[in-house]
Amino acid sequence: MSLLKRLFRKSNRLEGPKALTSTHIDGLWGEPREVDYPSLLRLALSDASVRMCVDAYIAATASPGFRVVSSSEEVRGLVESYLAARGVETVQLIKRLVSSLMFFDEAFIETTSDFPRLIAPWTIGIVRDEYGRVGRYIQLEPRRVELELGEVVHVVSTPYLDFAYPVPRLQTLYRLIMTKREAELFYYQVLMRKGIPAKAFIYRGLDAATFNEAVRAVQGSKPGDTLALMGDWAIQDLGSPVKDLELHKTIESIEQRIFALFGVPRIILGFTEAATLETSRNQLVVFQQRVRDLQDLVAAALTEAFKRILGVEGFSFRFNEWTSAEQLTRLTAQKLEAGIISINEARSLLGLPELDVGYARAPLPPALSRALGERLSEYLEELVGGLFQKGSGA
Repeated sequence: MSLLKRLFRKSNRLEGPKALTSTHIDGLWGEPREVDYPSLLRLALSDASVRMCVDAYIAATASPGFRVVSSSEEVRGLVESYLAARGVETVQLIKRLVSSLMFFDEAFIETTSDFPRLIAPWTIGIVRDEYGRVGRYIQLEPRRVELELGEVVHVVSTPYLDFAYPVPRLQTLYRLIMTKREAELFYYQVLMRKGIPAKAFIYRGLDAATFNEAVRAVQGSKPGDTLALMGDWAIQDLGSPVKDLELHKTIESIEQRIFALFGVPRIILGFTEAATLETSRNQLVVFQQRVRDLQDLVAAALTEAFKRILGVEGFSFRFNEWTSAEQLTRLTAQKLEAGIISINEARSLLGLPELDVGYARAPLPPALSRALGERLSEYLEELVGGLFQKGSGA
């Protein structure tokens, strides 16, 4: 091989990607984002449907509780004591983290202090190299602060394509919220002006004085006033524009799109129109899968944050799985009938006190469980029959 080829040949030991990515174009110097996040957030928080969807995810993620999993009792005890001392802050951090992922599809957790802190996404810029790899973070507001990779945990819930900054859900919501707001405002204006159907007073007589007097009486009246007219008068409704426009259906259609964007079924928010038991169960299963995915993402982010702050390894932060009350009861009954859990375990899952009997402490085989149920049923029938005979003899 010639000397020139040896000099200009790429080394096999060269590490790193060969191809460039698109992310260095948008995020190389940590420039501020072009999207007006605060204005979009205020707009979203002003809409009741958006708030209900976000509150549903916060409740479903945080309400089941969490636990620390570790093979080392010492490590688990250390982390649990740390979280117990920071109980209120931990719950608030979880709720704020979920809301940030719901609104912005990303969250930044700073880990330089003694407890993780959430940084507003619109104040953070990402600095990448020519290959698109993250080098550091820069907080631009309220003052410029540079943060290294080990000082920030960046969580992205929907990493579409290869953007440096994900497109927030708020941008998708913007048109829906504005359309809904304009429809509600128009509905209010029409209702205030034409809420009561207009009427036409037709006078078939020839007396101009009587007609003019009736006109003055009608013009001076208010909606709901009683008018006494004497003579050959006909009153005709001109229709109700509120009913004809069907604006409420337009608003409901926009709300349905907002629910679909968040993936929250209407049954979760208390709406039961056109919802059967089977469709509601299917919707709850889909929502449960979304919540589980969100719980796993938040748990992984918090695990990394707590590891950096505490300086220990070998543990993970996990959430208890969310399920609806109807699902929990049905699944618990199926596990009990199949002999997977005991009666006391089933009662514990349902929040009921334990029974102080021997057969309730161990899972019963399905055949024995059915036999026990049949025997109890026969015993109850014999007992009722004996009481009835005693009552007849008396």
